[in-house]
Amino acid sequence: MNKLSADDQLLCAVVVLQPTAEELAHIDALLPQVQNWERTISLLTQHGSAPLLHVKLPYLANAHCIPPQWVGHVQQVYFKTLSRNMLLYNAFTEAAQALQQAGIKVVGLKGIYLAHALYDDIALRQLSDIDILVPMEQGQLAVDVLANMSIVTGK
Repeated sequence: MNKLSADDQLLCAVVVLQPTAEELAHIDALLPQVQNWERTISLLTQHGSAPLLHVKLPYLANAHCIPPQWVGHVQQVYFKTLSRNMLLYNAFTEAAQALQQAGIKVVGLKGIYLAHALYDDIALRQLSDIDILVPMEQGQLAVDVLANMSIVTGK
């Protein structure tokens, strides 16, 4: 017997990136049992998992159990995350090109790397910044290159 409520089980279940048919069936079976959609969707949003629910909805026969306002909220979070991440990816691409033109090797780390390599859909991993790695001996040059870019300084 699972001691978690259906709401909490759903929170845990939707984070699977590439769910099996069995995992999707489990999520689908949980939907009619959710007691507090406001809390559930709020927690999914807070923890960056709302987009993960959004992409699973077309595969769930019981998606109609989710009140329309919360389906709309999940969709809105997905597209907001997508648009923000697209801007950050563009900034990363411009920064990486500028650094490479200056002869600096650059590696994208953490979210910028994971969103592309692991998630297949950049809207499924919320990004808040861009983490990069450059050789220590080129650190000051990298700072100078980035400081002169309009995407960093806003000029």
